[in-house]
Amino acid sequence: MTLDELNDIDVLVIGAGNAAANAALAAREGGAKRIALLESAPEDARGGNSAFTGGAFRFVYESVDDLLKLAPDIAELDLPNIDFGTYTREQYFDDIGRLTEFRADPELTEVLIGNSYDAALWL
Repeated sequence: MTLDELNDIDVLVIGAGNAAANAALAAREGGAKRIALLESAPEDARGGNSAFTGGAFRFVYESVDDLLKLAPDIAELDLPNIDFGTYTREQYFDDIGRLTEFRADPELTEVLIGNSYDAALWL
């Protein structure tokens, strides 16, 4: 991409993992027409941490009813005989602490967790 081409961009996102892709989608929903994602990783290492998660992401859910809103197709499964468990705000917060060796900003972690289900619905 040349500097001239960058002048026509409404939003420039640095990175190309899950977070960057979500930022680009949010920009598009916010009205941006031309969005560019810049990734510095070599081609075989692109995608940020998404490569380690298989594209999956965490979100808070309390019951199978929450999951049905996200994936209505699972209604066809034998739901009474499947234990989906839960993933509570507390579990998510504990996981973030453990995974970051308690270096994550608590206020930003609360924002992430508090918006996780709505973000999942948005995808």
